[in-house]
Amino acid sequence: MLLGGVVIAYLLIRNQQAARARAEESRDRAAERAQLLAAAMDPEVAMRLLGYEGRRPPDGRT
Repeated sequence: MLLGGVVIAYLLIRNQQAARARAEESRDRAAERAQLLAAAMDPEVAMRLLGYEGRRPPDGRT
């Protein structure tokens, strides 16, 4: 009985890790696509698309 619980816990952890890896890969591909799209645009529009506003850095620090 205890072995069954351990196996279930192991499978749940592995499933969560795989889901996290898929989500990270999807996020990275989306960022790459946005950068490629921005490279083909007017520089000012591209900067706004990528999150830059004016001369401030993207993280909001001045």
